[in-house]
Amino acid sequence: MILDAYISLFREHRAAFNAGAPEWLARAREASLQALADSADLSELEAYATDYGMNPNRLQPSEDPAKVFSCEIPGITTYNYLVFNDSCYAQPKRQLPQGVVDCPLSEAIAKYPDLVARYWGKNNTCNANWHFNQVFAQDGLFVYLPKNTQLDRPIQLVNLMYDNQPRMAVSHNLIIVEDGAKAQVLVCDHAYGETQYLSNRYTEVYVGAGAQYEHYKLESTNDQMTNVSTVSLELQAGAKVLTNSITLHGGRTSNDVQVKLSGEGAHLSINGLALGANRQCISNHTDIWHKVAGATSTELFKYILDGESQGDFYGLIKVDPGADRTMALQTNRNLCLSADARMQSRPQLEIYADDVQCNHGSATGQLDEKALFYMQSRGISESEARFLLMSAFAYEVLDNIGIEAVKDRLRLMIERRLRGEKYNCATCSMCK
Repeated sequence: MILDAYISLFREHRAAFNAGAPEWLARAREASLQALADSADLSELEAYATDYGMNPNRLQPSEDPAKVFSCEIPGITTYNYLVFNDSCYAQPKRQLPQGVVDCPLSEAIAKYPDLVARYWGKNNTCNANWHFNQVFAQDGLFVYLPKNTQLDRPIQLVNLMYDNQPRMAVSHNLIIVEDGAKAQVLVCDHAYGETQYLSNRYTEVYVGAGAQYEHYKLESTNDQMTNVSTVSLELQAGAKVLTNSITLHGGRTSNDVQVKLSGEGAHLSINGLALGANRQCISNHTDIWHKVAGATSTELFKYILDGESQGDFYGLIKVDPGADRTMALQTNRNLCLSADARMQSRPQLEIYADDVQCNHGSATGQLDEKALFYMQSRGISESEARFLLMSAFAYEVLDNIGIEAVKDRLRLMIERRLRGEKYNCATCSMCK
């Protein structure tokens, strides 16, 4: 059984996994270990059966991570962090607003155990990926913004898989944005070479009353990569959150976004774009829970699938009893460019209140033949016409990105990807 090997691994290296961990975290690991032992959920994910290597003893890489990887986005400066497999490394410190903390999670657990304990696991859904992450994650990124503070630049977190043999990385991010604070986080997933990798990365985000938070995720990995990513958000009264997930390339990608709108006037905008080719499999699962009255959410996910790629979208909007004046819109649109591409879309509403405005829509098809014919009749080549139609289809998602420099860079990468050209970041040392 797949789970047995992981449970045995933890028990064999229990002391290493719990090294430096406070008592509450050690107890949480044991509880999740028992939950895994009682379930078989992970057996559904075949990739976990591969004999990946893990690093419970926190052995440092022989390479200098700063020399292995560097990344710059033209027109923007960021606070940079690199998660090298499963260990977090920070750039030299810059001056931060008073009270702001940004550091590796392992450092935060040691220096601010009470603060971490106050928020850790508060918003989890207790599924198999959560339990697996809580058992094995030893590091990640920690960000804390006290009330009414604002970072002068975005935080960029790069998750890099780097090895010459199969490797698993498990990391955990905890981001706390208190009342009235404002932050932007850009997460970039990369992989070195064509090695077989699996990552399980979990991000918890707490957004206080009147706070603003933006979360962007870009994946450009390899055909052998299995990327399991979960973002869990909770919004208080008047909070505004914008998320956007762009999947350019990978092997098997699973993006799971779980949101609780817990305060009146909270607003969520959640977006995603997936470009699939070859035999790539891309899943986006969203679970938006309206718990109180007067909160709003908009959701837009688009797929462009070619070759034998497969896409999956599952979106749930749940409205609790008493959550009146809820407004929720969910849209999923997909293009299948080849006869072998496959798309599965499963939008769902669960509404237990009367005074709401909620709707969802899903459409899957091919490029408009009439539009292609019209453009060709005006002297535009077929390949260019196809490119223009695909670009226009994708740009609606990019319009929901709030950092102009990131939007411009993604537009360039997506255009190159759609043209079949080299589409990685020209300023990224891993992509050159």
